[in-house]
Amino acid sequence: MGAAVFTLRFCWSLASGPPSGPSFDQITAMFTAASTGGQYGTFTAPRVVRFRNGTCAWDVIATSVLTWPSNDAQVSSPVIERADTLLYDAAEAARRSGGGWSFTKTHAPFNAAVNGDLSWWTSGQASNSRTRTNWDSVISTDANENPIGPDHLVPRQGPPDLSGSKSTIVAVLGAAAVVAGAVTLIYYGPQIKAYLSRGEERRYLPPPYARR
Repeated sequence: MGAAVFTLRFCWSLASGPPSGPSFDQITAMFTAASTGGQYGTFTAPRVVRFRNGTCAWDVIATSVLTWPSNDAQVSSPVIERADTLLYDAAEAARRSGGGWSFTKTHAPFNAAVNGDLSWWTSGQASNSRTRTNWDSVISTDANENPIGPDHLVPRQGPPDLSGSKSTIVAVLGAAAVVAGAVTLIYYGPQIKAYLSRGEERRYLPPPYARR
């Protein structure tokens, strides 16, 4: 039996606002649309993992394994090409319907050392990810999930450290204050100097004009 791993990655930028999809059901429908069965194979239920990183404000990686009856190279190549085209068409159609996100698509030969046991995918167990329907809270301490295999196959990392962001924000605000101060001196410096000069003049005038 032949097997290949297909991955869709959906990305939202901060400018596009909070994501409106695709939902787990929408992603499942994309892989279903690319499953023609028979000699062209069938996709497993997708594993959907959501997380946030520096590249995308909202990130979704959906992975599914395509399996087909023959592992002959002459058969495998057209099977993969057909599935690749159908999957792209399904994802592009969903994006055009108003998803507000961009996506990329990749595929690779199935590798048990990276992707886990094939039965983990064909049984549907792989699709039971924690974040398949929603993102973790920004204050969550749960480790990121492995999007292409069981969690135990990769070193798991927690949410990104945001402590540096606070320093960055403080630095930006400090720089903004310096710029604002410089602008104030450039535009209002002469007026301030003139006002202070008048004060010095008033100080030495006789009463009632002298400043007390």
